[in-house]
Amino acid sequence: MKAQALQPFSEYWDWQMNAACRSMPVSMFYPPLGLRGYSLRNLERQAKLVCDGCPVIARCLQHALDSDEKHGVWGGSTPHERSAMARVNPAEQRSRR
Repeated sequence: MKAQALQPFSEYWDWQMNAACRSMPVSMFYPPLGLRGYSLRNLERQAKLVCDGCPVIARCLQHALDSDEKHGVWGGSTPHERSAMARVNPAEQRSRR
């Protein structure tokens, strides 16, 4: 049996082509290590403003939750906010939708 190379699953990533952040600097969504307080909150707020108008915000957030993304602003959420979302049980999440 001949080994076959893994093929990319573009359907899992195609949504990123429509992301509002696509043309923005990555540093806007990934704060430098050690950034705290007002500076961190300000950078996160600016990133979230980009997310607010994004056509794929829900898909982005779901990706971050599914992949347990621990860094950066994804789908309009910070790592801390996603951590809190992950702690909510699935039945409770459905009732909030």
